[in-house]
Amino acid sequence: MYFPHTLFILFLSFSQPSFSFPLSKRTVSSLPVIASNFPDPAFLEIDKTFYAFSTTNDKQNIPIATSQSFTSNRSILKNRDALLKLPKWTTGNIWAPAIIRLPTTGLFILYFSGTSETDPSKHCIGAATSRTILGPYSPSPNPLICDLQAGGAIDASPFLDPRPGTLYLIWKTDGNSLGGGGPCGNADSSHSTPLRIAPLNPRTGTSFLANASTILDRDPEHDGPVDRSAEFGLR
Repeated sequence: MYFPHTLFILFLSFSQPSFSFPLSKRTVSSLPVIASNFPDPAFLEIDKTFYAFSTTNDKQNIPIATSQSFTSNRSILKNRDALLKLPKWTTGNIWAPAIIRLPTTGLFILYFSGTSETDPSKHCIGAATSRTILGPYSPSPNPLICDLQAGGAIDASPFLDPRPGTLYLIWKTDGNSLGGGGPCGNADSSHSTPLRIAPLNPRTGTSFLANASTILDRDPEHDGPVDRSAEFGLR
């Protein structure tokens, strides 16, 4: 679906050594990589296999797919749900998972947004852990972020700065859920939708070490509502 919004592109510069990578022409598949209901996928490569986790398909909370190359041997694990058991704070409707493996412990952390039990019109962000990439993942009993008065929290994205070993979580405050019309529910830009960031415990990935900060917000006089999540990377 097309959304006529301003696109924000966020670049962060870090003082990192320069790396040289060989360039090669990319092959574009003429067919969908996954030709089924598998939205908002998060990817992680482990031992030369790619694993993908998606928004709920109404049958599984977090469906899983695997691939050796994304051009062949693609498969959705139809009987595999990464989040078999929901925590009590959510009624379901799981959105946009994100996956990371902690280098200090080897633990896999799955972040996700779920409908709040307190206010079903809004989402909170939770975390679940597993010793294996396919899970099942055990959710923490309490959400990481809710911020319901501001509209809830969605689109979690973990980021590991490898040199100091600092782990962060980035997410969006979902002011769009508070109303205002339009395809995103906030066409009049009356509610803020900032991107927020906070450092996580690098050994557990399921608790914060400090309060969150806003790293990007829009100008309500010139910009429409922010849609979609942020991705960070080193350059």
